[in-house]
Amino acid sequence: MHRSFKSKTLVTASLLLSLISPLPLPGTTSGTSSALAQAPTTQDRKTQADRLLDEGLKQLNASQFQAALQSLQQALTIYQEIQDRSGEGQALKNLGNTYYALKDYTKAIEYQQQALAIAKRVKRSADRTGNSRSRTRGKGFE
Repeated sequence: MHRSFKSKTLVTASLLLSLISPLPLPGTTSGTSSALAQAPTTQDRKTQADRLLDEGLKQLNASQFQAALQSLQQALTIYQEIQDRSGEGQALKNLGNTYYALKDYTKAIEYQQQALAIAKRVKRSADRTGNSRSRTRGKGFE
């Protein structure tokens, strides 16, 4: 019985150490590092927003206005989250163009005015940093 008790104690101690140990066992990863590895980076999010913007432009050009609004709004949300002002301005401008195509002139003007305000801020920022032009997507946002 004494030997069985030692064996159980050793197993219990090993289990407790594995639960409280911050070091992963060989061949495993900790839950925290795998969660961090799966978190999208700012560049990943920008790539996603750029893809949505391009998709929205294609939908707008194909007169798929509701789909364009959805894609462009998603792109706008991501650009705002990652604080990409140029992308945000592009999404706003193209949302305005979509509302214009839908003959919702009030919304079209609202979005275009927001895009214009951002374009002015982006230009001022570029002028301060010495960049003559910022990278933009679509026509008319320069």
